Amino acid sequence: MIQWQEIVVDVLGHNIRELRKSRGWTQEVLSDQLGVSRVTIARIETGCSMPDWAFACRVADLFEVSTDDLRQTVTKPMAHA
Repeated sequence: MIQWQEIVVDVLGHNIRELRKSRGWTQEVLSDQLGVSRVTIARIETGCSMPDWAFACRVADLFEVSTDDLRQTVTKPMAHA
């Protein structure tokens, strides 16, 4: 059985990937914006790694969404610049 933490990691990664793609950014561009490696972004987007709270806040700020939006199980259209 899948544990709730795994679901959160998968949803968070999916939403970050969708936000990144909505801007037309590569993983490399996002990693540069956040000051992390492209591999870190790939691991988060594929659910292999759970970002810490500070990282999630930086992502939310960058995309101008709330941390709650990042955790939503259904990706809804999110405003961005």
